[in-house]
Amino acid sequence: EQIARAAVEVGEQLDAFRFKEATRRFMDLARFANKYFNDQEPWKTRKSAPEKCATTLNLCAQAARSLAVLMSPFLPFGARKLWQMLQLSGTPEAATWEGIADLQLPAGHRLGKLEILYSKIDDAVIAEEVQRLKQALSGANGAAEAAEVEHISIDEFKKIQLKTARVIAAEA
Repeated sequence: EQIARAAVEVGEQLDAFRFKEATRRFMDLARFANKYFNDQEPWKTRKSAPEKCATTLNLCAQAARSLAVLMSPFLPFGARKLWQMLQLSGTPEAATWEGIADLQLPAGHRLGKLEILYSKIDDAVIAEEVQRLKQALSGANGAAEAAEVEHISIDEFKKIQLKTARVIAAEA
């Protein structure tokens, strides 16, 4: 139910070019799936209730498949990596959103090698990259200022028709 609702909402936001809202809704679903996993504690039920553990893991794999499809417009490389970890054929981009909440992985589906999808980037690395970009930008600005500027006459300027517009909405 959560997956189907999220898919509709993400799709609507993407259709309306509201990418930030679509990303936020996708992340809400990812947090919901993570909470479900943590609340079910499959590491504890593995021996005491193996059937419950198997159901939890299967539902989490189903959710991961759905998340891979939903994240493909935002994070295509991560979506493909997750798709490969799930050992699914095709690509998440080619999978349809129709029936995204349906259980599409058979019971007992084997997963591939699981890896960290995204690793945390150290603050020092970010600061270093920001500094490098600032230096590159200041170098580009200096080169632009040094370039000779060509002037036009007032008569040529009068020929230019300047028009402005305000974009109120965008549609597909």
